[in-house]
Amino acid sequence: MKLILIITATTVVLAALIILTFYGVFRKVRCSILSQGGEFVIYEELVGDYEQAPVIYERIYDALLNTEHIKTRRNFATFYDNPQSVDTSHLRSDVGCILDEVDDATIALLSRKYKLKTLYKGPCVVAEFPMRSSLSVMFGLKVYPAMNRFMTREKLEGGAITEIYDVPNKRIIYRQEILK
Repeated sequence: MKLILIITATTVVLAALIILTFYGVFRKVRCSILSQGGEFVIYEELVGDYEQAPVIYERIYDALLNTEHIKTRRNFATFYDNPQSVDTSHLRSDVGCILDEVDDATIALLSRKYKLKTLYKGPCVVAEFPMRSSLSVMFGLKVYPAMNRFMTREKLEGGAITEIYDVPNKRIIYRQEILK
């Protein structure tokens, strides 16, 4: 009986370690300073809990696909406030889809119904995390402390953080604007 219990416990622990490794939990987060951005996006402004973001980009994705017949492959969220210092009901973000290869006529049509803009382009602290499923967003939260340590070590002041959910490349890109 003891042997069965030990084998079961060992199997559960090994399975958990394999799953956590698959999701990148043990992967070291590497941060660097790169000039990035400039993507053209369709978005909605969100005031409130950042956890509402997936509902918004799903809604925009569905509208683009089913109504406008435009397929997007990358979603984004730009977070303007730190949830540790701003009340959840006042958190501000922009959430939506990145539009790749859209012509001027389509942009003119979309601008009548949706908010469009170009994401910040310039120096950013950048980190990546593997995207395996929706759980990757939760496990990817480990990127934030690594970015904060990097910013402190490099004596940088950060602005808004943009997360890009790059489905084709199976990664989440985290970009924090450098203010100083």
